[in-house]
Amino acid sequence: MDTCNIESIRNLIKGDVLFRNSEGYKESVNSRWNIDGLNYPLIIVNPICDEDIKNSILFSKNHNLIFTVRAGGHSLKSDNVDGLLLDLKYYKNIKVDENNKILTVGGGCLLGDVDRESQKFKLVIPTGQASDTGLAGLCLGGGVGHLTRSFGLTSDNLISINLIDCDGNKKIASKNTNSDLFWACKMAGSNFGVVTELTFKVYDLDNILLGSFITGIENGKELLNKTCQFLKEEYLPRELSVSITIDFNTVVIYGIYNGPENQGKVVVEKLSSYLPKKDLTTNSIANIEFTKLQCAFDEYLPRNKCYYKRGFFISINPNEELIELITTEFSKHPTGTISAVFTHLGGALKDFNDSPFAFRDSKFLITILSIIPTPKDKPIILEWTNQLFSKLNKFKTADYSNVTDEILTLDHYHGYNIEKLRDIKLIYDPNNFFKSNKNIILNK
Repeated sequence: MDTCNIESIRNLIKGDVLFRNSEGYKESVNSRWNIDGLNYPLIIVNPICDEDIKNSILFSKNHNLIFTVRAGGHSLKSDNVDGLLLDLKYYKNIKVDENNKILTVGGGCLLGDVDRESQKFKLVIPTGQASDTGLAGLCLGGGVGHLTRSFGLTSDNLISINLIDCDGNKKIASKNTNSDLFWACKMAGSNFGVVTELTFKVYDLDNILLGSFITGIENGKELLNKTCQFLKEEYLPRELSVSITIDFNTVVIYGIYNGPENQGKVVVEKLSSYLPKKDLTTNSIANIEFTKLQCAFDEYLPRNKCYYKRGFFISINPNEELIELITTEFSKHPTGTISAVFTHLGGALKDFNDSPFAFRDSKFLITILSIIPTPKDKPIILEWTNQLFSKLNKFKTADYSNVTDEILTLDHYHGYNIEKLRDIKLIYDPNNFFKSNKNIILNK
């Protein structure tokens, strides 16, 4: 594409337009979480209005440019070579309707932005576990986090979305308007347009009661197995989420309770009673602000690193066999830059059935994450991860598209809903313009 044609987009855009020789181009390209992958777009557009988005889409179509969207920069891959990258950094409006328990956010908002604003009113939506994740991208892939057991997926709480489609047209999708598109966007939304605004149902929530139990990896197996015994309890309230984190050096158990404090103390203390105390480096139960809980993993997930990540759902609680397998294999990790996070599911996850998420019986999401220290480490880390997953396969119910840096067939993510998703894709994006994602490939 010649320089004159590239430069012509300046006349179409009111926001920022960056080319490879522009000041700020390099900083923008590297403003992402995972820098493993090629990211060298011809053009970066930071739109300030929907007309900018429409013109970016049409310009890309007219010039056969790869088109990608950045709604926060926390995706596993943000590859774009010789295409147009649309960065929604200015779409950060947040409006809280306290009386009607409704929250409306722009497509460029981060979880931390939304948590801080909603908590001013002691309100919350269930989201993810890293505060600099883009809310739109998380939601359009489902959205799993500490509050899933209480309130469902992030996308389960959508009321409506506004998007710009493949022809540059504005569309509203809700239960009563474009209901097929609304359904599809709750798990595969990046396939259908650029989402500019999302409206959610919100819930009352003030502080969190947090039980923190941490030990060194050398004592971790006993702590993990005792946690597994607790999870066999006949009744665990949905206000409780048990989070398990394992890395090369430590094991962390969080008992997270989001209901009344007096009830929470009974439940979290019961978890504590199962756990061996003599080797714990941290053993505490305390109230904390929800926003602080949401930032707890941030230091372990810094931006501008090379990552390899895979995540899968299991329909059983973790058991001794699973713990033995993971801890044994972790000790063999080639660089030691490894962690696993077990996110507690069940509860309210089963209350919803109006989205493409086909695995409502899941009990946990397990995410395996490696930092790749140098390029030469990448092949051995990928080999180690894939060998681990072949051993874990017997536990797996399904894969989770938001945390899987691997090319898999779509039934791994959507199960029996894939054909319905293909039918909807054919209606709203028949030429597959939006394909830089976990792509719904149309049948020929």
